Amino acid sequence: MFPKCPKCGYEHPSGTAPVEQCPSCGLVFRKYLQALAGAPARAEAEPVGADEEKPKLLARLVYVPDEVESWRVWTGAALLWEAPGLVFSTLFFC
Repeated sequence: MFPKCPKCGYEHPSGTAPVEQCPSCGLVFRKYLQALAGAPARAEAEPVGADEEKPKLLARLVYVPDEVESWRVWTGAALLWEAPGLVFSTLFFC
């Protein structure tokens, strides 16, 4: 792209394919040209704090609704009752 690096002055050998960055100092020519043209830098994404997620997760785990349908209670109880049998039968009788 450049015959001579604008940052460190490294001269690229003639006859080689154009490179995206200087092999000597690592200057990325595309970014250099954007900075010369005054293009805005890419905006940094705001990191999501782990502290913000924990209360939401904890609130969801310990949430108890005001009313629970009876079929949900009986289904949960049946699954809890049968779960050990399903696990052991799968492990020992396959």
